[in-house]
Amino acid sequence: MRTVLVHTLPRSAAGQLSIWGTLLAFVPLPLLAFAHTRSIKKAVVWALAIAILIEPLQLVIDLATGFPSFVVDVDDMMLQVLGSVAGLVLTALMVRVPRAARATGWRQIGVSEGAR
Repeated sequence: MRTVLVHTLPRSAAGQLSIWGTLLAFVPLPLLAFAHTRSIKKAVVWALAIAILIEPLQLVIDLATGFPSFVVDVDDMMLQVLGSVAGLVLTALMVRVPRAARATGWRQIGVSEGAR
C-alpha cells in the first residue's frame, strides 16, 4: 500500500468543475451572514468559521461512524476559505458603495435623479 503525502488538485474537466464549484459555493456565505448580523466583522467571523469547520466536522463524522467516505480534503478547505474571502470582498463593496454614495451625494458619483 502506497501512502500519498501530498494530494494535488485534479486537472481533468471534472476536477476543474469541482474546484470552481467549491469556490463559488462559498461566495454567497458572507452576504448571508451580513444580512443576518448586519455587521461586517461578525460576517467575517461567521463566514470563515463555517468555511474552516466544514472539513474537520466531516472528519469527526467519518471517525464517529466508522465508515470512511474519504470526503475530507485540505484542498476543499482552502477553496472554501478563498470563496468566503471573495464573498467578503463583494459584501464589503456592496455595503460601502451605497454608504459612500449617500454620504457624498448621488450626483457626485454620476447617478441621475430617476435612477435612485
